Amino acid sequence: MRVARPPALLPGCLHPCATISLMGVVLTLKGVEKAYGLNGQRVEAVCGIDLEVAAGEFLAIMGPSGCGKSTLLHLMGGMDRPDRGEIWLDELPLHRLPEEQLIRVRRRSIGFVFQFFYLLPTMTVQENVELPLLLAGIQDGGPRVRRLLERVGLAHRLDAFPTTLSGGEMQRAALARALVQRPRLVIADEPTGNLDSENGRRVLALLQSLAEEHGSAVIMATHSNEAAVVASRVLHMKDGLLSP
Repeated sequence: MRVARPPALLPGCLHPCATISLMGVVLTLKGVEKAYGLNGQRVEAVCGIDLEVAAGEFLAIMGPSGCGKSTLLHLMGGMDRPDRGEIWLDELPLHRLPEEQLIRVRRRSIGFVFQFFYLLPTMTVQENVELPLLLAGIQDGGPRVRRLLERVGLAHRLDAFPTTLSGGEMQRAALARALVQRPRLVIADEPTGNLDSENGRRVLALLQSLAEEHGSAVIMATHSNEAAVVASRVLHMKDGLLSP
């Protein structure tokens, strides 16, 4: 069995006010590779990446479109499998878990925040946010949902449907849905890309507080220098590789 260990000294740019938790390494990548076929050609999206992300860390990954950021996030979150290499979430080998077990891990331990919100249109805000708890067999999650929605400024929109929300409200509802399980790992793909500056700052503050208060590892892909400055570490991705 692989035992979680204190975070190693990791490459990258640490925010001057950052404090990394000593609760161990949440996510480990070892020699991870992923390629796709595109128009008859092989595209190397992720090229042998080694990485550790600690509990309480907020990691930003920056890079141009097409550099492999989204592919890397999908691999980290267990939504895709590497062609080669290992991906560990604590002691769990995501790269070789059976699909049924991998689905359970994603539901219970990984929260996903996307640029596009993927709220279910036939459910209210409260029902959308409560859905991960119900899928995990938690039937009494209403108070937790309401507290979280109050924190993201949506207490007055509990019974609203997604089609009646603004873009900022939809993103905050999607963020609450991702965080309601208090996941060990949060994957955020351009979470401020469709938001104005005020709502973007609110989303980033919530992600930052999740890392600091609950010891979650937060990994965010972004084009935005303003978003990246909130992170405790910044890495840059180019041609399928990461560098400080």
